[in-house]
Amino acid sequence: MTKPRFRLMSKEEKRQEVISGSGGERKKPTLIHNAVCPLCRMFRSLKKKEDTPLSYDKFDVNNDNFIIEIATGGRGSGFYPTGKGMTLKQVKESGEYDELLEQIKEQCKRILKVLG
Repeated sequence: MTKPRFRLMSKEEKRQEVISGSGGERKKPTLIHNAVCPLCRMFRSLKKKEDTPLSYDKFDVNNDNFIIEIATGGRGSGFYPTGKGMTLKQVKESGEYDELLEQIKEQCKRILKVLG
């Protein structure tokens, strides 16, 4: 039985190799700066294309749906918006998501306290 010519790396070893740029013939890593949403922790690149800066003001708080309905047929079938949803005002009036709205309000207060 022959020994494998390579050794599988752990996730941590791979992470360190990519960050440090070591790894033989590999070039230095491309570093991409992202902004993390302070509400949901999702992150987005600060520059989507060459000169397009990241913007968080695209959500119309008065008209855009905050809660959306998505249909799926199960594993591997994809996700398809149905066109149904609720605006922030409708969500508030329904009372169905009061706990979620309270969490958002409190987090916004903490964000504004930091930003001044």
